[in-house]
Amino acid sequence: MISDEEKMAKERIAGLLEMKKCSLREVADGSEARRIMYENQVRGNALLKFDLLYRLAYMFHDISCEWLLLGDGHLRKADYLGNQHVRVENHGDSHNNGDAIIHVGDNSQYIIDRYAIAERDQIIARLKQQVAELQHDKELSQRVIESLIAAQKK
Repeated sequence: MISDEEKMAKERIAGLLEMKKCSLREVADGSEARRIMYENQVRGNALLKFDLLYRLAYMFHDISCEWLLLGDGHLRKADYLGNQHVRVENHGDSHNNGDAIIHVGDNSQYIIDRYAIAERDQIIARLKQQVAELQHDKELSQRVIESLIAAQKK
């Protein structure tokens, strides 16, 4: 038997999907078997599973997981932080970029690792360069193929 808490979580999920104008087919990423499983979880008697909750959290970054699962807090993460006093503290010096710590009015702290962000940015730059090189190689390959086809027709 499904608990009242889970019934309410299912109602929040159904409301979220309606608000976002998103179907369970979209959440299931086109998989009919997965869509049926999600339908049973949200609208039927099946228990909610991690896979569905993860997909919803992944698809809707602006939605608070705490609200979705527990009904606590605000629907949108931005609404929660928007009502708080926020202070950013830099933990670095001229030799060490360090971390930035964001203090929120309710005494929560969020640490931003600048090294991880810089590393991510370098990876993105390398990937963009590789994509550009691959596009160039593709264009060259197409020209070679076209010239070979033209030579065969002669």
